[in-house]
Amino acid sequence: MTAGVRRVVSLLRGIHDELLGPLAIQFWASVVLIAIQALWATVVLSALAAFLQGMLDAGKVAAAGELPAVLRPIYDRLAAYSPEERALLGFACTGAAVVAGSLLSTLVSLFTTRFSTRFICQLRAAVFEALLANPMAYHDEQRKGALLQLLVTEVRGCYSAVRVVLFFIVEAFEVAVYLAILATLSLGLTLAVGALGLLFVGQNYWTTRRIKRMSDIALVERERLMATAEERLGAVKLIKLLGLHEASSARLRAANDASEHANLRVANLTQWQQTTTLAASFVCLAGLSLVALREGLLSLAALAVFFYVLASLASAFKGVNQRVNLFATSLPSAERVLAFVRDAARRREADGGAKRDALFQRQIELRDVRLSYGDRAALHGIDLVIERGRTVALVGHSGSGKTSIANLLPRLYPPTSGAIELDGAPIESFDLSWLRSRIGLVNQDSFILNLSIADNIRLARPTATHADVLRAATLANADEFVSQLPSGYDTVVGDRGVKLSGGQRQRLHIAQVFLKDPELLILDEATSALDTESEQSIQRALEQLAAGRTTLVIAHRLSTVRAADLIAVLDGGRVVERGRWAELVSAGGPFARMVAAQDFAGPPPPPPTREA
Repeated sequence: MTAGVRRVVSLLRGIHDELLGPLAIQFWASVVLIAIQALWATVVLSALAAFLQGMLDAGKVAAAGELPAVLRPIYDRLAAYSPEERALLGFACTGAAVVAGSLLSTLVSLFTTRFSTRFICQLRAAVFEALLANPMAYHDEQRKGALLQLLVTEVRGCYSAVRVVLFFIVEAFEVAVYLAILATLSLGLTLAVGALGLLFVGQNYWTTRRIKRMSDIALVERERLMATAEERLGAVKLIKLLGLHEASSARLRAANDASEHANLRVANLTQWQQTTTLAASFVCLAGLSLVALREGLLSLAALAVFFYVLASLASAFKGVNQRVNLFATSLPSAERVLAFVRDAARRREADGGAKRDALFQRQIELRDVRLSYGDRAALHGIDLVIERGRTVALVGHSGSGKTSIANLLPRLYPPTSGAIELDGAPIESFDLSWLRSRIGLVNQDSFILNLSIADNIRLARPTATHADVLRAATLANADEFVSQLPSGYDTVVGDRGVKLSGGQRQRLHIAQVFLKDPELLILDEATSALDTESEQSIQRALEQLAAGRTTLVIAHRLSTVRAADLIAVLDGGRVVERGRWAELVSAGGPFARMVAAQDFAGPPPPPPTREA
């Protein structure tokens, strides 16, 4: 078995065992039904065609002994009827066969369409769930356009591969049936046709390998095109502001041209293969026909039947050839989807499964915690205790590791080493969904979906009533602006909340956290991107949200952490200083210098005076 065949067999086994799942039974039921349909179309309709060939002179054809033995008794009976009766009987049998075939075809089409639709929906849902289950480190390394390509285009390609295999099995079965009929008519002529067929198979194998290589290239170019389009569409505002319209369009045109060129190469080679195969087949069959008639291998009537079946065989071979080519173009997509599903199972975030009444009763402790993003170390030996009901602030320059600590608590990233414990229990031992349901995060990137305002707030607790939503919005100081909108809480906010201002989006985000009612609240630069008026309004909402909760505050503006029970100063991924505000200011260390730089204590500078 060649490496290529082993590769295909391994892929098909993987698709059957890992992707079909509960639909495997429907897949094989579809194969059986289509095989029955093929058997009906090949055996019964071929026999009827033979009847019609000899119907007007049935006795002569039967006496010649040139038809299969199973058909001779039927021809003997037909010989007793008049030509008109034989023609009427032939038309009746043909009509009945066509009606029965149509009913069978409808049944098969309905069943296979149902299987195909269920499979692609099941596969796309499985890939999407796997994408969501992948850790943040995976998403950090991927381009969103490539993930969309996987979810849409590659899933469709994998579906095409399964459908190709389904019909390939049936068409291969048809080929076997047709060959059996041909062999009963003339074994020698059938062997000659088979020898020519082997030559075509060899030629198709060589061409298919080239198609596969070109399809791999086309897949890469499509992915690059998707990623380029996604990246540019996500930065439309920046492109307009910087005047990058022409450069962006040129970049997309280049990616589009490369993708088109790769796809055209695949299509041209596929068409060339089909055309040359058809032309060569016609020339070879014409030559065989002349030889068969000159040598007396078959009479003209039997030769007509032979070539009728041979034409059906050629159609079946053409179908097989098309399936092989289509499978070659779908193979990279199917391999990528299968590899992704397998890798996603290995990458899936660890889930301890433990739950309890409260997230913690005493404290959260980080002990000698280290964290790296790939080759870049972000945290070095962090030791930190967050006591229940207290407010702990993390301050430091950009890149000092503040957000990295915040990301560890809801387990968005696993620590490279060290331990994080909730009342002495490892954080990894808890059920992941349960853990995150008890932690609320408010940061500067308030992500709002293209839903109504009420539905956006309700994302934090889908079972919440409208009264619950209204109360959360009121606590977040959002009800005032929502009530002024024409549709109120039914207002659809647009993609990423584009119809709202930054402050309004942030207040909806805070309303979500109010509705969630978490035990641990993380405020990560929640007001840094807002104007002064919006910041003051949201700061009041945040103070109300933090009241009575364990709170972790990350801030550049030190004015927001004056009342913190503990301030930890980070530098280069290490805690270099800790204590309360007054203690740190009086110590004259890094925090005191940061306070002096922001000039909290001194009087406001005098207004500038104009010289006379």
